[in-house]
Amino acid sequence: MAWDDVLFHVRGSGKDVTIDGQSYLEGILMANNQTVKVTGGSTVKGSIIANKVSLSGGAQILHPPATSP
Repeated sequence: MAWDDVLFHVRGSGKDVTIDGQSYLEGILMANNQTVKVTGGSTVKGSIIANKVSLSGGAQILHPPATSP
């Protein structure tokens, strides 16, 4: 399974979505109505689709190439 096979869909318009504490997420995070905060050295390997994205504390988003079957 590749990173682009996984979709995390956060629905609604509630609080911000936070990825923190050296966390690692592999896939596509979709939170159209929220702000996504990636902090504390966390890594997202994939994509974030959001109203706003905030990176701090050494956090990073790695966008690997898409693979075809």
